Amino acid sequence: MVTQDQLTTDEIRFVALHEAAHAVVAAHLGMPVSEIGIGLEHGLGGYAQPSAISVRQFRAMGDGAFRKRTEQEMQLESSYRYLCVCFAGPFIAKENGRLGSNRDSKEIEATVQRLGLTDADAGCLLKKAMMRAAGILIRRHRAVLRLAAAIEALGTKGVLSGEQVARILGTRRRGQK
Repeated sequence: MVTQDQLTTDEIRFVALHEAAHAVVAAHLGMPVSEIGIGLEHGLGGYAQPSAISVRQFRAMGDGAFRKRTEQEMQLESSYRYLCVCFAGPFIAKENGRLGSNRDSKEIEATVQRLGLTDADAGCLLKKAMMRAAGILIRRHRAVLRLAAAIEALGTKGVLSGEQVARILGTRRRGQK
């Protein structure tokens, strides 16, 4: 177990950037984040917890063509969005000359296995998700830095709620005015 005294300022800053990247990509793809922080119960690491989206909510988000998709198409789209979120943290790690999270790698692998795709299809989906995450992070880099600063200020002593994350990112959660 890692304690607050064992974390350097650089480690806290890196974990904050990593988790902020996950949250920014999730919010951009319509997956509001329920909370985000640096969780010592996971060792040196943090967490950004995107809210689950039901098929009904997915249908309500899109245009008419999107609403006519089958359950299987919806599952693939949901998994694609989740993979984009998973790739956001490792992208930040690579850009900062660090290794990505083992948890992110395991989530990516488990998501692809659940889909039961061929190796070729899985490879295409992973490349597409990685490129989409990178594009979002490049366009929204200021939002990543704002959110990371807020997470870093908390250190390991707290979490940001979904409402706080939405306010920092300038997004609104469903049901808010």
